[in-house]
Amino acid sequence: VTTNYDILPERGIRHKPRPRVWRPGFHYGMGPELLAGGGYPSYAHIQKITASGSVPVLKLHGSISWSYRGLKLVRYHDCRPAIRGDAASVAPVTAKALPHFLEPVWHEARRALSSSRVWLIVGYSLPEYDQLVRSLFVESAPQDLAVHIFDPDSNVACRFQTLLPMKSVLPHRGLPEGLSELEILMSSTILTAA
Repeated sequence: VTTNYDILPERGIRHKPRPRVWRPGFHYGMGPELLAGGGYPSYAHIQKITASGSVPVLKLHGSISWSYRGLKLVRYHDCRPAIRGDAASVAPVTAKALPHFLEPVWHEARRALSSSRVWLIVGYSLPEYDQLVRSLFVESAPQDLAVHIFDPDSNVACRFQTLLPMKSVLPHRGLPEGLSELEILMSSTILTAA
């Protein structure tokens, strides 16, 4: 679950599993999906890209690679919606309302968060104005939740503790200093879940 609009997660874990340098591949929460785009007509030989990995990437604020056209959310493999100026993204402002085209994403995010006993929060400062995300966290927090905060600002962990008072909130160093802690935590979490 991410509040970022960029395509860093998609580029990092790739659109399908890669065995040589292991990358699990992603999908946008609803399973395999053919992504739009494919280059100029002279590049007709380029195969269409399908997001068919095992990791759901749930982008709460939309993406620079998504466009809402003809009453349909269209996901591209590149950033052409941002270049065209019609990216389907929601600015993080105080009076933000959830557009209907993002409702399925938020539904899947709520399901994913509520079924997770460990949350790793990396680089999200829980700003006061982001009331929709705050509500999502409160509504989705399971009883036995442990929240690990990776941020150089210790106040971020305090904000999460205030938001989720009955949960275990554990502060960690920000990145890159906290990478070794994050790696250990992810390894132990994966082994526990397996």
